[in-house]
Amino acid sequence: MIGIQENTQPLDNISDESAKKTESKYLTTFEAAAYMRKSRSWILLRKDIPYYRGRPNLYLREDLDRWMNDRRRSVPREEV
Repeated sequence: MIGIQENTQPLDNISDESAKKTESKYLTTFEAAAYMRKSRSWILLRKDIPYYRGRPNLYLREDLDRWMNDRRRSVPREEV
């Protein structure tokens, strides 16, 4: 095609800094599931995780962190 220049830069040459610039605070359901190390279906079944409804649903990282911290259990350590 004329006028369209294809980017042939390998992905391993992209710096971490440029990846951080494009990193969004919003996550899709798939990304949120990976972030929380859960399945996509588990995320969709949870009705108490805040999200923005749409196609795709969007989740804020800070909301996911807050949700996980609110459900964190503390296990008392045995004294040695």
